[in-house]
Amino acid sequence: MTTEAQILEAARRLNKVTFKTPHSPHRGVSELAAGFSPSETVSLESLICSIRDRDTRSSQGKISILESAKEIVRQLESPDGRAMELLMSFSIVPTLKIAMDMGVFKMLAIRSRITASEIAHQAKAEEEFVVRIMRVLVSIGVVTILSVRTYGSTRLSDFFTVPANAAGICVVNDQALRAVSRFSEYAAAHSYHNPTNTLTGPFQFALNTFESWFSWLSTRPHEAANFNLFMTGFRNSKPAWPMQFPAESIIFSGIPSSQDSSVTVVDVGGGFGHDLSLFAEKSTRKPGRLVCQDQESVIATVPSELAAGIEFVAHDFFREQPVRGARAYLLKHICHDWPHALALSILKNIKVAMEPGYSKILIMDLVMPEGKVPLAAASLDVAMMTGFSGAEREEKLWMELVDDAGLSVRKIWKGQDGDGLLEVVLEEDKDDITTKPRLTIAG
Repeated sequence: MTTEAQILEAARRLNKVTFKTPHSPHRGVSELAAGFSPSETVSLESLICSIRDRDTRSSQGKISILESAKEIVRQLESPDGRAMELLMSFSIVPTLKIAMDMGVFKMLAIRSRITASEIAHQAKAEEEFVVRIMRVLVSIGVVTILSVRTYGSTRLSDFFTVPANAAGICVVNDQALRAVSRFSEYAAAHSYHNPTNTLTGPFQFALNTFESWFSWLSTRPHEAANFNLFMTGFRNSKPAWPMQFPAESIIFSGIPSSQDSSVTVVDVGGGFGHDLSLFAEKSTRKPGRLVCQDQESVIATVPSELAAGIEFVAHDFFREQPVRGARAYLLKHICHDWPHALALSILKNIKVAMEPGYSKILIMDLVMPEGKVPLAAASLDVAMMTGFSGAEREEKLWMELVDDAGLSVRKIWKGQDGDGLLEVVLEEDKDDITTKPRLTIAG
């Protein structure tokens, strides 16, 4: 039987928390378990005690502790309390946006502590309004409260001073929340089926437009700048594919080193080419040609210091791939933006440029588990659905997409945070792909 001391020690290790009541310094096991069924009580005790034995130094150990901690909270919360918290969570993003607009995060980054009066003075705001906004930030751990109406910085408040992260608040508040605002109406009107058209999805339903989100952004420079900055930050915040997967082996396996100069890698929709740069930096073998393709508006803004060693080419991936016979075509976080038919079109446009027995497509995207999914991943899937009529796909859906394109998945590597890398080849190469060197490269 778990002892009270063990539970308290585990709780302290988790978050330096002690359980107190007005009548006793600590709550016992029986008090903690009050209101729970026997199975919940056993689970709760087991969860708390199991934390003691987890490795807090490893990434996997930390993830395991966090999952256990979340489950402990779920079991300790009452349904009505949790329900109210969920229903009231609509206020979080707008509150973050207001705090950012008032300069709260930048003030805290400079001074580490600040009063409501000082925020009000600098933001030309009413102090009572500031207090009400700060209550929300304190409750969700974005800032701390040091004393009455005096606030301190946290890692989260510092996080939101980074331009790309601040842009994320703007994108969600000004764009994504608008797309999701009438989602329930859209779903009912479409008999609860997945959207399949990028011009008649939830985004268009909410904004009363027939423009895709990308087209809508093209006429709104401010919103587009925030979106592009946020997406660049999002891509760069995740480990690049050469860091998560055996990139050098995938690209060069079976190719004599004397033929390295014949190898071409194309990053389709690759932004500023960060992944190609990192691949070239980390790989002991050097490909002859690195090509980064994106929209003309993106290519035009590539910083000159990033251009060394990479060819930047404007390309619409809904048109036939111009670089023929490349060793690898990388699609990183591209397919999830599009419904099945359009993702299929992207793959088919690359397929016609592939050389049998040599070329491959590398798709890096979330591979959703079939069971329990982290909230961030599940919510991202809803964001893809409401904003783009796109989807985060399970392995089964990835296999269907690739198969419908007349291609075959040779292998799936599992990376961090749910990311996967699919090695895709022509159907005739599914059992064996030779690695004959390319002597000439068109395109």
